Amino acid sequence: MSATNKNIQKEVRSITKCLINRCIGRYESRIKRLDNHPDFACDNHVRDKVIDPIIMYKLRNDGGVLSIKGRGGREYEFLVEFDPYNLAYGIYFGCRCTLNTYTKIASQVEACNEEWQHIREYVIEALNNTFVDLDFSEREIPTDNVSDRTYWPFWFRLGEEEDVEEVATLATKIIRNTYQWFFKPENYNRIMQEPIEKKVKSGRPKDATVRVRYTIDGYNRIIDKLTSSKKYCDNAGEKFESFILLLENHGIITPVPIYEKCWMLEWSITDFSQLYSLFYRKIAVNIEQRNRKDTIEWAYVTPIIVSKDMRSIDYIKAEYNKINVDGTKLTQEDVRSEEVFRHITSIINTLFPD
Repeated sequence: MSATNKNIQKEVRSITKCLINRCIGRYESRIKRLDNHPDFACDNHVRDKVIDPIIMYKLRNDGGVLSIKGRGGREYEFLVEFDPYNLAYGIYFGCRCTLNTYTKIASQVEACNEEWQHIREYVIEALNNTFVDLDFSEREIPTDNVSDRTYWPFWFRLGEEEDVEEVATLATKIIRNTYQWFFKPENYNRIMQEPIEKKVKSGRPKDATVRVRYTIDGYNRIIDKLTSSKKYCDNAGEKFESFILLLENHGIITPVPIYEKCWMLEWSITDFSQLYSLFYRKIAVNIEQRNRKDTIEWAYVTPIIVSKDMRSIDYIKAEYNKINVDGTKLTQEDVRSEEVFRHITSIINTLFPD
Protein backbone atom coordinates (compact mmCIF):
# COMPACT_ATOMS: atom_id res chain seq x y z
CA MET A 1 0.00 0.00 0.00
CA SER A 2 1.38 3.36 -0.97
CA ALA A 3 2.12 6.09 1.53
CA THR A 4 -0.62 8.19 -0.09
CA ASN A 5 -3.26 5.51 0.46
CA LYS A 6 -2.15 5.03 4.07
CA ASN A 7 -2.48 8.74 4.70
CA ILE A 8 -5.97 8.75 3.15
CA GLN A 9 -7.11 5.83 5.33
CA LYS A 10 -5.69 7.50 8.41
CA GLU A 11 -7.54 10.71 7.55
CA VAL A 12 -10.79 8.79 6.95
CA ARG A 13 -10.48 7.03 10.33
CA SER A 14 -9.85 10.34 12.04
CA ILE A 15 -12.84 12.00 10.40
CA THR A 16 -15.07 9.01 11.13
CA LYS A 17 -14.08 9.05 14.78
CA CYS A 18 -14.97 12.75 15.03
CA LEU A 19 -18.34 12.18 13.33
CA ILE A 20 -19.16 9.27 15.62
CA ASN A 21 -18.27 11.27 18.71
CA ARG A 22 -20.39 14.17 17.49
CA CYS A 23 -23.34 11.84 16.89
CA ILE A 24 -22.95 10.21 20.30
CA GLY A 25 -22.74 13.62 21.95
CA ARG A 26 -26.01 14.68 20.35
CA TYR A 27 -27.94 11.68 21.66
CA GLU A 28 -26.26 11.82 25.06
CA SER A 29 -27.24 15.46 25.56
CA ARG A 30 -30.84 14.59 24.68
CA ILE A 31 -31.21 11.57 26.94
CA LYS A 32 -29.29 13.08 29.88
CA ARG A 33 -32.08 15.58 30.30
CA LEU A 34 -33.59 12.75 32.35
CA ASP A 35 -30.90 13.07 35.03
CA ASN A 36 -33.27 15.11 37.18
CA HIS A 37 -36.50 13.43 36.17
CA PRO A 38 -38.37 12.42 39.35
CA ASP A 39 -39.79 9.21 37.88
CA PHE A 40 -36.64 7.76 36.29
CA ALA A 41 -33.35 6.52 37.70
CA CYS A 42 -30.12 6.39 35.70
CA ASP A 43 -29.07 2.77 36.18
CA ASN A 44 -27.19 0.73 33.59
CA HIS A 45 -27.22 -2.56 35.49
CA VAL A 46 -28.47 -5.68 33.74
CA ARG A 47 -28.99 -8.20 36.48
CA ASP A 48 -25.96 -7.46 38.68
CA LYS A 49 -23.63 -6.40 35.89
CA VAL A 50 -22.84 -2.84 34.83
CA ILE A 51 -23.25 -2.54 31.07
CA ASP A 52 -21.07 0.26 29.76
CA PRO A 53 -21.36 2.47 27.81
CA ILE A 54 -25.12 1.96 27.37
CA ILE A 55 -27.12 4.71 29.09
CA MET A 56 -30.29 3.45 30.78
CA TYR A 57 -33.01 5.41 32.56
CA LYS A 58 -35.37 3.03 34.35
CA LEU A 59 -38.88 3.94 35.41
CA ARG A 60 -39.43 3.84 39.17
CA ASN A 61 -42.41 1.78 40.25
CA ASP A 62 -44.30 1.63 43.55
CA GLY A 63 -41.82 1.80 46.42
CA GLY A 64 -39.09 3.03 44.09
CA VAL A 65 -38.28 -0.41 42.71
CA LEU A 66 -37.08 -0.55 39.10
CA SER A 67 -39.00 -3.63 37.96
CA ILE A 68 -42.39 -5.30 38.34
CA LYS A 69 -43.06 -9.02 38.70
CA GLY A 70 -44.64 -10.80 35.78
CA ARG A 71 -45.65 -14.41 35.20
CA GLY A 72 -43.38 -17.43 35.56
CA GLY A 73 -40.78 -15.72 37.76
CA ARG A 74 -39.95 -13.13 35.11
CA GLU A 75 -39.48 -9.44 35.93
CA TYR A 76 -40.11 -6.46 33.68
CA GLU A 77 -38.28 -3.14 33.49
CA PHE A 78 -39.55 -0.12 31.60
CA LEU A 79 -36.85 2.19 30.39
CA VAL A 80 -35.49 4.81 28.04
CA GLU A 81 -32.10 3.83 26.63
CA PHE A 82 -29.24 4.84 24.32
CA ASP A 83 -26.54 2.49 23.04
CA PRO A 84 -23.46 4.21 21.52
CA TYR A 85 -22.55 0.92 19.82
CA ASN A 86 -25.82 1.03 17.86
CA LEU A 87 -26.15 4.62 16.74
CA ALA A 88 -28.82 3.75 14.18
CA TYR A 89 -31.19 2.93 17.06
CA GLY A 90 -30.99 6.46 18.43
CA ILE A 91 -32.89 6.85 21.71
CA TYR A 92 -35.39 4.06 22.26
CA PHE A 93 -37.83 3.00 24.95
CA GLY A 94 -40.03 0.11 25.93
CA CYS A 95 -40.07 -3.04 28.00
CA ARG A 96 -37.22 -5.39 28.92
CA CYS A 97 -37.88 -8.73 30.56
CA THR A 98 -35.40 -10.37 32.93
CA LEU A 99 -35.84 -14.12 32.44
CA ASN A 100 -35.74 -16.59 35.31
CA THR A 101 -32.80 -18.97 35.76
CA TYR A 102 -34.68 -22.25 35.99
CA THR A 103 -36.64 -22.37 32.70
CA LYS A 104 -35.28 -22.75 29.19
CA ILE A 105 -34.56 -19.41 27.58
CA ALA A 106 -36.37 -20.34 24.36
CA SER A 107 -39.64 -21.10 26.14
CA GLN A 108 -39.46 -17.84 28.11
CA VAL A 109 -38.82 -15.80 24.97
CA GLU A 110 -41.82 -17.51 23.40
CA ALA A 111 -43.93 -16.65 26.47
CA CYS A 112 -42.84 -12.99 26.31
CA ASN A 113 -43.72 -12.84 22.63
CA GLU A 114 -47.09 -14.48 23.17
CA GLU A 115 -47.95 -12.01 25.94
CA TRP A 116 -46.94 -9.11 23.71
CA GLN A 117 -49.09 -10.36 20.82
CA HIS A 118 -52.12 -10.31 23.09
CA ILE A 119 -51.41 -7.09 24.99
CA ARG A 120 -50.04 -5.20 21.98
CA GLU A 121 -53.34 -3.68 20.88
CA TYR A 122 -54.05 -2.45 24.40
CA VAL A 123 -50.62 -0.79 24.57
CA ILE A 124 -50.94 0.71 21.09
CA GLU A 125 -54.45 1.98 21.76
CA ALA A 126 -53.40 3.54 25.09
CA LEU A 127 -50.46 5.27 23.39
CA ASN A 128 -52.59 6.47 20.48
CA ASN A 129 -55.28 7.73 22.85
CA THR A 130 -52.67 9.63 24.87
CA PHE A 131 -50.72 11.11 21.95
CA VAL A 132 -53.40 12.70 19.80
CA ASP A 133 -51.25 13.16 16.69
CA LEU A 134 -48.86 10.18 16.91
CA ASP A 135 -49.53 6.73 15.51
CA PHE A 136 -47.84 3.77 17.22
CA SER A 137 -49.69 1.15 15.15
CA GLU A 138 -46.68 0.18 13.02
CA ARG A 139 -43.99 1.74 15.14
CA GLU A 140 -42.81 -1.02 17.46
CA ILE A 141 -39.60 -2.81 16.53
CA PRO A 142 -39.03 -6.54 17.17
CA THR A 143 -35.89 -7.61 19.00
CA ASP A 144 -33.28 -9.69 17.17
CA ASN A 145 -31.37 -11.09 20.16
CA VAL A 146 -31.53 -12.32 23.73
CA SER A 147 -28.55 -11.69 26.01
CA ASP A 148 -27.65 -12.45 29.61
CA ARG A 149 -31.16 -13.82 30.13
CA THR A 150 -32.75 -10.49 29.24
CA TYR A 151 -35.13 -9.93 26.36
CA TRP A 152 -37.04 -6.98 24.89
CA PRO A 153 -40.44 -8.22 23.60
CA PHE A 154 -40.58 -4.95 21.61
CA TRP A 155 -39.21 -1.42 21.63
CA PHE A 156 -39.99 1.97 20.11
CA ARG A 157 -37.53 4.37 18.56
CA LEU A 158 -37.90 8.01 19.61
CA GLY A 159 -38.41 10.22 16.57
CA GLU A 160 -35.65 12.71 15.86
CA GLU A 161 -38.16 15.56 16.11
CA GLU A 162 -39.64 14.26 19.39
CA ASP A 163 -38.66 15.36 22.88
CA VAL A 164 -37.38 12.69 25.25
CA GLU A 165 -39.50 13.98 28.16
CA GLU A 166 -42.55 14.94 26.14
CA VAL A 167 -42.79 11.58 24.38
CA ALA A 168 -40.40 8.87 25.63
CA THR A 169 -40.97 9.16 29.38
CA LEU A 170 -44.74 9.53 29.12
CA ALA A 171 -45.00 6.64 26.64
CA THR A 172 -42.86 4.45 28.92
CA LYS A 173 -45.22 5.14 31.82
CA ILE A 174 -48.22 4.20 29.67
CA ILE A 175 -46.52 0.95 28.66
CA ARG A 176 -45.73 0.16 32.32
CA ASN A 177 -49.26 0.99 33.45
CA THR A 178 -50.75 -1.25 30.77
CA TYR A 179 -48.49 -4.16 31.76
CA GLN A 180 -49.38 -3.72 35.45
CA TRP A 181 -53.07 -3.80 34.56
CA PHE A 182 -52.50 -6.78 32.24
CA PHE A 183 -50.77 -8.88 34.91
CA LYS A 184 -53.79 -8.85 37.20
CA PRO A 185 -55.15 -12.43 37.02
CA GLU A 186 -58.63 -11.45 35.84
CA ASN A 187 -57.23 -9.32 32.99
CA TYR A 188 -54.41 -11.71 32.08
CA ASN A 189 -56.65 -14.74 31.72
CA ARG A 190 -59.20 -12.85 29.62
CA ILE A 191 -56.79 -11.00 27.34
CA MET A 192 -54.62 -14.05 26.65
CA GLN A 193 -57.71 -15.55 25.04
CA GLU A 194 -59.35 -12.51 23.45
CA PRO A 195 -57.01 -9.91 21.91
CA ILE A 196 -58.87 -6.78 20.82
CA GLU A 197 -59.12 -5.47 17.27
CA LYS A 198 -56.40 -3.34 15.76
CA LYS A 199 -57.20 0.38 15.64
CA VAL A 200 -55.95 2.33 12.64
CA LYS A 201 -54.91 5.94 13.11
CA SER A 202 -53.51 8.52 10.75
CA GLY A 203 -50.10 10.01 11.42
CA ARG A 204 -49.45 13.58 12.45
CA PRO A 205 -47.96 16.30 10.27
CA LYS A 206 -44.24 16.90 10.67
CA ASP A 207 -43.02 19.65 12.98
CA ALA A 208 -46.39 19.82 14.75
CA THR A 209 -46.62 20.21 18.52
CA VAL A 210 -47.27 16.88 20.21
CA ARG A 211 -50.77 16.94 21.65
CA VAL A 212 -51.59 14.56 24.48
CA ARG A 213 -54.63 13.42 26.41
CA TYR A 214 -55.26 11.62 29.69
CA THR A 215 -52.22 13.11 31.41
CA ILE A 216 -51.61 14.94 34.69
CA ASP A 217 -50.28 17.93 32.77
CA GLY A 218 -53.38 18.00 30.57
CA TYR A 219 -55.67 17.89 33.61
CA ASN A 220 -53.73 20.71 35.27
CA ARG A 221 -54.02 22.82 32.11
CA ILE A 222 -57.81 22.39 32.23
CA ILE A 223 -57.89 23.64 35.83
CA ASP A 224 -55.57 26.55 35.00
CA LYS A 225 -57.70 27.61 32.03
CA LEU A 226 -60.92 27.48 34.01
CA THR A 227 -59.29 29.43 36.83
CA SER A 228 -57.76 32.18 34.69
CA SER A 229 -60.45 32.70 32.02
CA LYS A 230 -62.88 35.58 32.49
CA LYS A 231 -65.56 33.47 30.79
CA TYR A 232 -66.11 31.58 34.04
CA CYS A 233 -66.81 32.34 37.69
CA ASP A 234 -63.84 33.09 39.94
CA ASN A 235 -63.65 29.61 41.47
CA ALA A 236 -64.43 27.64 38.28
CA GLY A 237 -61.24 25.58 38.57
CA GLU A 238 -62.07 24.51 42.11
CA LYS A 239 -65.65 23.78 41.08
CA PHE A 240 -64.40 21.53 38.27
CA GLU A 241 -62.14 19.57 40.63
CA SER A 242 -65.07 19.13 43.01
CA PHE A 243 -67.26 18.12 40.06
CA ILE A 244 -64.83 15.34 39.11
CA LEU A 245 -64.66 14.15 42.73
CA LEU A 246 -68.44 14.05 42.98
CA LEU A 247 -68.65 12.12 39.71
CA GLU A 248 -66.35 9.51 41.26
CA ASN A 249 -68.30 9.41 44.52
CA HIS A 250 -71.57 8.89 42.64
CA GLY A 251 -70.06 6.09 40.53
CA ILE A 252 -70.53 8.03 37.30
CA ILE A 253 -66.82 7.79 36.45
CA THR A 254 -64.07 5.45 37.67
CA PRO A 255 -60.28 5.92 37.41
CA VAL A 256 -58.45 4.18 34.56
CA PRO A 257 -55.00 3.20 35.89
CA ILE A 258 -53.47 2.71 32.43
CA TYR A 259 -53.30 6.46 31.94
CA GLU A 260 -51.74 9.20 34.03
CA LYS A 261 -55.03 11.03 34.58
CA CYS A 262 -58.14 9.46 33.12
CA TRP A 263 -61.59 8.25 34.12
CA MET A 264 -63.98 5.80 32.47
CA LEU A 265 -67.59 6.90 31.99
CA GLU A 266 -70.01 4.43 33.60
CA TRP A 267 -73.11 6.34 32.46
CA SER A 268 -74.54 6.68 29.00
CA ILE A 269 -73.00 9.52 27.02
CA THR A 270 -76.43 11.16 26.76
CA ASP A 271 -77.04 11.28 30.52
CA PHE A 272 -73.52 12.51 31.17
CA SER A 273 -73.83 15.21 28.51
CA GLN A 274 -76.89 16.59 30.27
CA LEU A 275 -75.14 16.62 33.63
CA TYR A 276 -72.03 18.29 32.22
CA SER A 277 -74.06 20.87 30.27
CA LEU A 278 -75.82 21.92 33.48
CA PHE A 279 -72.49 22.18 35.29
CA TYR A 280 -70.95 24.19 32.45
CA ARG A 281 -73.80 26.66 32.37
CA LYS A 282 -73.47 27.17 36.13
CA ILE A 283 -69.80 28.20 35.91
CA ALA A 284 -70.28 30.33 32.77
CA VAL A 285 -70.49 34.08 33.34
CA ASN A 286 -71.90 35.17 30.00
CA ILE A 287 -75.66 34.60 29.80
CA GLU A 288 -75.32 33.62 26.14
CA GLN A 289 -73.04 30.73 27.09
CA ARG A 290 -75.63 29.51 29.53
CA ASN A 291 -78.51 29.38 27.07
CA ARG A 292 -77.07 28.15 23.77
CA LYS A 293 -76.08 24.59 22.98
CA ASP A 294 -73.25 25.54 20.64
CA THR A 295 -71.37 27.52 23.30
CA ILE A 296 -70.75 24.57 25.62
CA GLU A 297 -67.05 23.69 25.67
CA TRP A 298 -66.79 19.91 25.74
CA ALA A 299 -62.98 20.07 25.54
CA TYR A 300 -62.79 20.17 29.34
CA VAL A 301 -63.96 16.56 29.62
CA THR A 302 -62.91 14.89 26.35
CA PRO A 303 -59.16 14.93 27.24
CA ILE A 304 -59.68 13.19 30.59
CA ILE A 305 -62.65 10.80 30.16
CA VAL A 306 -63.04 7.68 28.01
CA SER A 307 -66.11 5.60 27.25
CA LYS A 308 -66.76 2.13 28.69
CA ASP A 309 -65.05 0.53 25.71
CA MET A 310 -61.96 2.71 26.33
CA ARG A 311 -62.59 5.00 23.36
CA SER A 312 -62.56 8.76 23.04
CA ILE A 313 -65.80 10.59 23.90
CA ASP A 314 -65.31 13.25 21.21
CA TYR A 315 -68.81 12.40 19.96
CA ILE A 316 -70.40 13.80 23.15
CA LYS A 317 -71.29 17.10 21.46
CA ALA A 318 -73.12 15.36 18.60
CA GLU A 319 -75.02 13.15 21.06
CA TYR A 320 -76.07 16.12 23.16
CA ASN A 321 -77.24 18.06 20.12
CA LYS A 322 -79.70 15.24 19.37
CA ILE A 323 -81.52 15.87 22.64
CA ASN A 324 -84.53 18.11 22.34
CA VAL A 325 -84.49 19.62 25.85
CA ASP A 326 -84.19 23.09 27.31
CA GLY A 327 -80.69 22.45 28.67
CA THR A 328 -80.72 25.20 31.28
CA LYS A 329 -82.85 23.07 33.60
CA LEU A 330 -83.64 19.40 33.89
CA THR A 331 -86.76 17.41 34.70
CA GLN A 332 -87.06 13.73 35.47
CA GLU A 333 -88.69 13.17 32.06
CA ASP A 334 -85.49 14.37 30.34
CA VAL A 335 -83.39 11.42 31.57
CA ARG A 336 -83.70 7.67 31.42
CA SER A 337 -84.45 6.99 35.10
CA GLU A 338 -85.34 8.50 38.45
CA GLU A 339 -81.95 7.38 39.78
CA VAL A 340 -80.07 9.35 37.11
CA PHE A 341 -82.19 12.43 37.85
CA ARG A 342 -81.47 12.05 41.57
CA HIS A 343 -77.69 11.86 40.99
CA ILE A 344 -77.67 14.88 38.67
CA THR A 345 -79.78 16.95 41.07
CA SER A 346 -77.59 15.99 44.03
CA ILE A 347 -74.35 16.93 42.25
CA ILE A 348 -75.57 20.27 40.94
CA ASN A 349 -77.16 21.26 44.28
CA THR A 350 -74.00 20.28 46.18
CA LEU A 351 -71.79 22.42 43.92
CA PHE A 352 -74.23 25.32 43.59
CA PRO A 353 -76.42 25.35 46.72
CA ASP A 354 -77.88 28.77 45.97
